[in-house]
Amino acid sequence: MSSKTEVEHKGIVDHCQGNSVYVKILAESACASCKIQSVCSMDTKEKIIEIDNAPPDYHKGDSVVVSISGKHGYKALFIAYLLPFLLSLTTLIICIKLTGNEGLSGLISVLILAPYFLILRYLRPKLKKSFRFNVNKTHE
Repeated sequence: MSSKTEVEHKGIVDHCQGNSVYVKILAESACASCKIQSVCSMDTKEKIIEIDNAPPDYHKGDSVVVSISGKHGYKALFIAYLLPFLLSLTTLIICIKLTGNEGLSGLISVLILAPYFLILRYLRPKLKKSFRFNVNKTHE
């Protein structure tokens, strides 16, 4: 069913609308299988993922597996985490060299992320088209 280069999550169909299926997945922390998870402060969160152009045979409550290729997963990690970190770090270094004021430089390096995430918000429809999720029913 899946290759080693895919990232998969089990989920439940939340609702269907047109050609889209909305799947509720449980995003777990990396230590979710830890023996002391009941006393740990790491949370699991429910997320709803929209899958476009899904076959019409999905219904609310169906148990499914949502997958994305590893290549797209790495691209998402780069856009969401690595690029903002590099942008902030670069801004911090440049501002310290130019102004010599660490407080101001730190503030500017944090504030530079606001336009970055606003640009991502503006490009959301284009980014959405570049990430292709697959959905398959599970036989449980």
